[in-house]
Amino acid sequence: MGDKKQPKKAESLPETSNTKNENKSGKSKTADKIDLLTEDLDITDKLENALVEIFKRYDKDKDNVLNKEELAEFATFSNGHPFSPEEIKEIQEFFDCDDAGNLSKGGFIQMYALQTTSGDEDETWKDLLKHGYNYQL
Repeated sequence: MGDKKQPKKAESLPETSNTKNENKSGKSKTADKIDLLTEDLDITDKLENALVEIFKRYDKDKDNVLNKEELAEFATFSNGHPFSPEEIKEIQEFFDCDDAGNLSKGGFIQMYALQTTSGDEDETWKDLLKHGYNYQL
């Protein structure tokens, strides 16, 4: 009986292994990823819609900006830690913020557009997946 179980396992292992190899290869998953950028290197409508939805999750007071606490919550969920004071200054300097330094919805989209168009599309996907999206958005 022990011999019979071993061949069955051996017979099933290649099938399981082949299935795992197909999944591990990422080829089918990669092929299924939608484009985040248009041919003109703008972000797609699907990406923008996902970013707006993520922004709204963190805009707890519904004032259309992320204040320091809301931005910290977003960064902690996305990256495991809040933005550093230096990163906050860079966000305020380079992206659309209100007079109080709060990141606007447009600034949030700008931040991801820059990340995605600058060749860090994998980081954008990581954040999207972390926030519950799949490769089809």
